[in-house]
Amino acid sequence: MWLWIHIITWIVMLIVLLTGVMVVPKKRTPFLMIARLGYVVMIVSGYVLMRDAFNRNPALTVLKIVLAVGFIALVEILFSQADGKQMRSSWRWLILGGGVIVGIVGLILAQGRPIL
Repeated sequence: MWLWIHIITWIVMLIVLLTGVMVVPKKRTPFLMIARLGYVVMIVSGYVLMRDAFNRNPALTVLKIVLAVGFIALVEILFSQADGKQMRSSWRWLILGGGVIVGIVGLILAQGRPIL
């Protein structure tokens, strides 16, 4: 159950973040609030999943934690810098690429369970 919560939250977060990047800066606030709520859900579900994953592969678990926290920090930095102005296309691709990389590492860490 926690794995599905984590995966669904990541998918929703990528959609919310990409939509938040595309909208006019004055309408970005609801997307930021939804993203921050998603961070909390991801951190709680990630902690529950981390306890089992650490026993299987400690190095990959630590890498996933670092990537996930780095991704959250990247998104917050990008949104704070783009406050009041439109983001460039390269930032949008950076958010999408970062989310996909964290997701791929997460699926490897979960041993492909949600897909298989």
